[in-house]
Amino acid sequence: YGEYIFTYLGCGATENIIVNMNSISPILSGPENVSCLDSFELSAQVEGDTGIWSGQGPGNISFNNSNSLNTTVTVDEYGEYIFTYLGCGATENIIVNMNSINPIISGPNEIFCLEQFNLSVQNEGETGYWRFDGPGNAIFENPNQTNTSVTIDEYGLYTFYYTGCGANSNFLTVYSNKIQPEILNPINNIEIYCDLNINLEAYVLGDNGYWSYEGPGNVTFENINSINTSATVDRFGSYKFIYNGCGTANLVNVNFLDIEPQINTSSIIYCGFETTLSTDANQELEWAIINKPHNADANFSDINSQNTNLVVSEYGKYMISLTSCGNTSVKEISFEKEAPYIIAPNFQNCVLNAELIAYSDYSSNGTWTQQAGNPGAIFTNPNSRVTTVTVPSYGLYQFSFPGCDTLSTVTIGFECPIIIPNSLTPNGDGNNDFFIIQNLNPQIYTESILTIYNRWGRKVYTSIKYGLENNWWDGKTTINNEQIIDGTYFYSYEIYNSLLNQKEHFTGEISIFISNSSSSNEINDELEIR
Repeated sequence: YGEYIFTYLGCGATENIIVNMNSISPILSGPENVSCLDSFELSAQVEGDTGIWSGQGPGNISFNNSNSLNTTVTVDEYGEYIFTYLGCGATENIIVNMNSINPIISGPNEIFCLEQFNLSVQNEGETGYWRFDGPGNAIFENPNQTNTSVTIDEYGLYTFYYTGCGANSNFLTVYSNKIQPEILNPINNIEIYCDLNINLEAYVLGDNGYWSYEGPGNVTFENINSINTSATVDRFGSYKFIYNGCGTANLVNVNFLDIEPQINTSSIIYCGFETTLSTDANQELEWAIINKPHNADANFSDINSQNTNLVVSEYGKYMISLTSCGNTSVKEISFEKEAPYIIAPNFQNCVLNAELIAYSDYSSNGTWTQQAGNPGAIFTNPNSRVTTVTVPSYGLYQFSFPGCDTLSTVTIGFECPIIIPNSLTPNGDGNNDFFIIQNLNPQIYTESILTIYNRWGRKVYTSIKYGLENNWWDGKTTINNEQIIDGTYFYSYEIYNSLLNQKEHFTGEISIFISNSSSSNEINDELEIR
């Protein structure tokens, strides 16, 4: 390219013409930024002859056709590249930046019991690779893939890196946690009597472990590495069974006991000849009779069973024993009668009938009978537990009802209230000569005291157990046995009702007439009992 002078010679003369050959710069196009070593396109617009592509940068450059206006470019390093196109006698440059981009990692932040987990990454361009830092080993199923499963062998904090798209990388932290196993069987502090075997069962989320123990004897596990196993000890005592798994451990306490077996039954059996016996012991059982009443029979339904029935033939005390695991327990069982409980009044006021109820916890049939009192009591339902009895006269009666091979009795007093007279004429004519209190039944009333006062409150007569022995007052003083004179006197009468278990007190006036005289008792002040 440049200025050219062209000359023409003719007819003995020359002439020149000047021509300028000019170059025109190409027009280039392409991306300014490319990521992760991706291939990209460059193109040139040029007039005239085609040229050639060249370039320079931090890495190797490959053109699929460097002599073409349009070419595909591949580089192998990151950084700034300058590409030049030479054509039409001129050059033009285009700058392309090959950039790296951090990958995006997805995965769990924590796992449990060394469980396997998955990692994935979003990455543009060239694939990269996985690496890690942590307390143990990590095995990647596909270390050069964007998705991989990972297995670790220690607990703690791990950091997983993915390097891709150049030297750039990203990381994810994963914490591998321990979880204490659960022991499903047996319950803690279980007591096992006379047996040296136990079934063990544990649950663990992962990283299964093994069983161990602490105790006074040796232990044999059927399968020490299984979460379900049986174990046998060779000595009684307290043991700790430990399951180790998921980086930690849990334990259960088991007490193997050879204490005396417990006999479960009531100590007293009422109104029956049979009882049920039971025990928690379950090894080498044997029931036995140690002692029993003379000529009585006693038998077990099964002498080797945890649950057995004891049947006897007589009431009385029986001594039984239970032997298990080399130990023997003894218990006394008393088979006793229990009389029915009779519900009835103990005193009926001015009526000749009463309701009787015989109550018992046990079924029993019987007949009501009269045991004491004037004969002729009538029962409305003599064979029923509930009946009404009618007596022929007032007085003290006793009734009975049988049950459970024994008899219950009840005593009832039928009587009207006592009647105390308000006058006395002790003149010896046989009419109202004595201070007689009616209905004073000595079977009902057991204690009494009568006191007579004159109108000034001075005692003129007193008597203990008055009327209970037909000791009626005839109007004479206690001291000197002198006849009192006409007038108004006052009495105080105290009696004890033994059926009602209570004291009764009566007071009132009594008018005494010996003659037709109306003189008062003023002159008999000396009759006072001092």
